[in-house]
Amino acid sequence: MAVRTLAEYKAALRRQRGDHGDRGAVTTLAAAVTAGATAITVAATAKWPASGSFVLEGEIGTYTAKTATTATGIPASGDGSLSAHPTTGVEVMPTVISETDLLRVLNEALDEYSRWRPYRWTATLTATNGARRYAVPTGAAIVERIAYISATDQSEEDYPFVLERLDAGYVIDFGFYWSETKALTAYCSAPHAAFATAGCTVPVRDEHLILMIAEAFLERMLARDSALRDRVTRLSITNDPSPSQKSHQDLWHGLLEEARAEMQRPVYELAGENILPVGKDVKTNIFPFGDVCQ
Repeated sequence: MAVRTLAEYKAALRRQRGDHGDRGAVTTLAAAVTAGATAITVAATAKWPASGSFVLEGEIGTYTAKTATTATGIPASGDGSLSAHPTTGVEVMPTVISETDLLRVLNEALDEYSRWRPYRWTATLTATNGARRYAVPTGAAIVERIAYISATDQSEEDYPFVLERLDAGYVIDFGFYWSETKALTAYCSAPHAAFATAGCTVPVRDEHLILMIAEAFLERMLARDSALRDRVTRLSITNDPSPSQKSHQDLWHGLLEEARAEMQRPVYELAGENILPVGKDVKTNIFPFGDVCQ
């Protein structure tokens, strides 16, 4: 299964959160839309943000500017682009959750996920006789272990080392008496790549966790917005949550606790297939990307 794109994560998160648009700013399509159109014409955009995203017949488009009756700067392809919409008079409305908020909570979800299940890989470290210090493999935040893997029987022998901090950064130090020439394997880990800068490195089996954590952070954002509105309305600084704020808080804490509990559980793989430790029950949850066995 292919790794999900940022656009797929955004669309899935909107469906999971139920963002069907802001009906307080609803308008109608005034002219047919062709596939890849970079602008749409609507009845009015007075209540729309200066830029953002909109819902058109279930499709999410993004725009960078507007006039009184158009939304412009829509990408011709990729994330935020449109397919054909030939019927006029259908409803168009801005999204409740902005593209900026979606990107922020998805990257925050990656940070939270990385605390429990960082991105792990191996790198070859060629050690030579008499050279005790070596550069840390590119991108590694942590070097978990270094081992020599026998080409004969694939057995592993761990080599002791320390990470030494120099002015130019950290280096791997095998000690004063290092006197071997060997190709060693370094087991490395680092936070997963942020959505804003690179392709997603989260394994397919854990994609639903990113959505669950991101939804929790959306509820946290909405709880804070609700608290701010309530305080302004009541002209007070009370910390007592309103029913709306408490609802968002309960969802936020519940989703995050569930995700953290699953991230702490070990996952094993055999011939590319995910398996669970002996004694663990298997349950199936339905998520926007399909059924996910836990």
